[in-house]
Amino acid sequence: MVKNLCLIVFLMFFSFSNAQSLIEWKKETKLDYINFKKKPTQTKTPQGYLDSKLGWQIAEMDGEIPQLKVFNRFDESNSWVSFKHEGILQEMQLQFDLSELYARKLRKDFKDLQAKKVMDKESYRSKFIFESNTFKKD
Repeated sequence: MVKNLCLIVFLMFFSFSNAQSLIEWKKETKLDYINFKKKPTQTKTPQGYLDSKLGWQIAEMDGEIPQLKVFNRFDESNSWVSFKHEGILQEMQLQFDLSELYARKLRKDFKDLQAKKVMDKESYRSKFIFESNTFKKD
């Protein structure tokens, strides 16, 4: 019998109340200029900023291994390109795709912890923080 159901969401650099438009990474998702909604910094060369957010959700039930989900989302409202240029759009797509690699690494790490029957959410939290910090450095 389930005594407690606790749902905790940790999202790095992320607040649902502030997010206006998020795109979840999918293989078929290709970013376009319309996805970059923040007012751009005006530059003479093509530049941009992609705000990719890693997040995770954990559901704990007493006596059971936690169930987890890892997210990789692109925040349109906080991303910009200085002007239309195919090279910068490709760079932004590459950054979003690379952030998905970190999300997949986290999913694998979480599965490994689950296979070891780790019940402590702090172990999952520590793994998320470690990988997120690695992601920020790269």
